[in-house]
Amino acid sequence: MITTGKRLLTAALAGLILAGCASTQTPEQVHLDGALSGLLTVEELHVRRGDSGLLEVQLTGRNRLDRVILMTYQFDWLDEDGRQVPSLMSRKTRATADRLRYFTISGVAPSEEVTDFRLYIDERAR
Repeated sequence: MITTGKRLLTAALAGLILAGCASTQTPEQVHLDGALSGLLTVEELHVRRGDSGLLEVQLTGRNRLDRVILMTYQFDWLDEDGRQVPSLMSRKTRATADRLRYFTISGVAPSEEVTDFRLYIDERAR
């Protein structure tokens, strides 16, 4: 015999499973400004060590809004111990995401000692 409690638990679990399938998870290295989290989605994140020995990162995102989003992004490059590797390239860069379109953000690490990164994407004022 199925009790009301079991039915509610089953319904709640089914809802969580369906919600998890419908949501897009942002990779842990990518930090979207709170205002952007529902407006932009990360479609693909490619990370590789290029022929030069430097870490190369390419993010493909999508603007879900019917308006242009103005944003800035910044890479923080990290060594194997998780410490930031100083670089002139770790600065905020302006970018736009056209309405209902895909966009790309790319970066190349400043040295071979870089093993990981953090990418910060913030909305900027109009």
